[in-house]
Amino acid sequence: LHIASVNMIPGLDGKPLADLFAEAHSLGMTTSMDASVDRQGEWISKVRDALINCDIFIPSIQEARAYAGTDDIAGITDFFRQFPLKYFGIKLGAQGLYLTDFSSEYRIPSLYKGIPADTTGAGDALFAGFLAAWLRGYDLYSCGLMGSAQAASVMRQIGACAGAGTWADAVQMIEKAGGKLLPAVK
Repeated sequence: LHIASVNMIPGLDGKPLADLFAEAHSLGMTTSMDASVDRQGEWISKVRDALINCDIFIPSIQEARAYAGTDDIAGITDFFRQFPLKYFGIKLGAQGLYLTDFSSEYRIPSLYKGIPADTTGAGDALFAGFLAAWLRGYDLYSCGLMGSAQAASVMRQIGACAGAGTWADAVQMIEKAGGKLLPAVK
């Protein structure tokens, strides 16, 4: 179960989201969420309880700073270590993506080169690519590469998804950059 735009859905933010994720976990589902700017400035109070039953959380650097109250990636990661997340990441814009499972850390480069036509939807595309690879059983770094490729694909054209590529397009972009998708070790 993936919830996008946390902080932008007043009827779901806070306890309703926490209850939804708890129910999803009770049914054996994996949960993930992506944030948006919290215009009310409540930040962590809106997601704290949901993070107890969240498996994957990848906010932007701006959102992560607001949640954790620090600019430092190590400090942000330490803040989120208190929650039982399986994977945590930070979207770093042109600097790529930071990912951790709290035992290993990875920096995935941005696969977009040049000046983007539009960055609208790049974060959503990154998360979609990550989840698509994760659901196919790839390792954490490969999931990040797929996320980076999908983000790069939408930045080629104006609009949130006008340039979105296929799985095959993303694999080709990854291989062209010298990367390779690897299955998770079981």
